Amino acid sequence: MTNHGDSPMTPTGSAIPALASDQAIPDRVLRSGEQIILIVKPSVWFVLLNSIQPLVILGIMIAVAASGDAIGVAMNARIRNGLLLGLILGLGLTLTLSCCRWFGRLYVLTDRRLLRISGIARVNVYECELARISSVDVVQTFGERIVGIGSLKFQIKDNPYSNPEWVNLAQTQHIADEVRTAVSRAKNF
Repeated sequence: MTNHGDSPMTPTGSAIPALASDQAIPDRVLRSGEQIILIVKPSVWFVLLNSIQPLVILGIMIAVAASGDAIGVAMNARIRNGLLLGLILGLGLTLTLSCCRWFGRLYVLTDRRLLRISGIARVNVYECELARISSVDVVQTFGERIVGIGSLKFQIKDNPYSNPEWVNLAQTQHIADEVRTAVSRAKNF
């Protein structure tokens, strides 16, 4: 069993330091005798990459509202200030919600299953038996490529329409190798 809990957290780091497995994962999630191989959090880039579209739109709207007179949009100063405040609050709310999604997301590899745990108040657990996984693919979106992270997509044998994935991971290739090794062991067992 590999322990990745000792590696330091970096801006793109994905290992969870100083969390015992019983603290990181709700008790009801693990099965009796199941061993944790790997616990991974998405990179902190998850916060930005998963909210990039609304952030860009809000940023453009802020720029237009702030420079309204320069581009020929006449607006009362009081209305402009209120609009700017609302847009800035929207920007903050978008980032806060994305932080909450990041905080509540955890990827777990056990000797039997692949898990994706998400949510804070209402926890959602996706699980898949390792023996059902036919392939583990490393993929990168444009944004992930820029910041040097990636995602894992899993093909499920008996459900080709299910596309579970672990997104925005640092050390993606290393994690993919760990998952592939666990899948191979599970199939041979």
